[in-house]
Amino acid sequence: MATNVMMQPASREVSTDEKAWAMRLDPNDPVEPVPCEILDVIHETEHEWTFRLGCEAPAAPGQFFELSLPRFGEAPISVSGIDDGILDFTVRAVGKVTRELFTKRAGDIVYVRGPYGRGWPMERFQGKHVVVISGGTGFAPVRQLIRHFNEHPEEIKGLWTIQGFRDEAGVMFKDDIAAMRPNPNCHSIFCLDNEERPGFQQGFVTSYVKDIPFKDFGDDYEVVLVGPPPMMKFTGIELVKNGATEEHIWMSFERKMSCAIGKCGNCRIDSTYICLDGPVFNYTEAKYLID
Repeated sequence: MATNVMMQPASREVSTDEKAWAMRLDPNDPVEPVPCEILDVIHETEHEWTFRLGCEAPAAPGQFFELSLPRFGEAPISVSGIDDGILDFTVRAVGKVTRELFTKRAGDIVYVRGPYGRGWPMERFQGKHVVVISGGTGFAPVRQLIRHFNEHPEEIKGLWTIQGFRDEAGVMFKDDIAAMRPNPNCHSIFCLDNEERPGFQQGFVTSYVKDIPFKDFGDDYEVVLVGPPPMMKFTGIELVKNGATEEHIWMSFERKMSCAIGKCGNCRIDSTYICLDGPVFNYTEAKYLID
């Protein structure tokens, strides 16, 4: 199966950043990682840290990269922030590679290859109501999307978000949340599974889907949904129950990705390769992606 590493449409002008990134790659080895410096490490929670890397890669919201450390291996991580020459990766320490990454500090080197996969269909969101629902670390793959439309409200009719966390200690991206609250074009609900705290409601995200006025949107809306598989399953059901249609719902699957180029088959579900065909899928496809 062919790799999609750094493939550019022939009709599109290649940006300066893309040229700079491409020059660092070995044309004979499209999966060779590139060294990138850690510019900062932000402790979002005890277990989730954001690593800010100096990186010229032309990433899009919803895509992922392989981050690697010599002698320890590599791990697929979604982009959580995109700036000029800077990429953020928000990581949860759950395995050998990510635990070792948590020993790194600003000035250290991380090896990066990518970007990979299909990101959020940003062009489809233009001029519509955009609904973003996430659970826990699922906030990371949608963070840049929310940031973009929070900063460019003229591109859409309205931004509606539901962000759920287990408890107050697990709340990520507090600065982003603070920026969302006063924006009149951004209608946000923040909830905690097991606690009630100022500024947060108590309960699962599924409890608040009914507060999204789909009946007022007509056909002018798109929904983005990311979180643990059970959360996405039941939230998808709740969305359809409350008037959202399947073709307007988008999900991100990040299960068991390894090589990122469709060679190892580790992420394959039937004939679908999550790393190549996703990680973003329309709900019409995603509902059949069952292990």
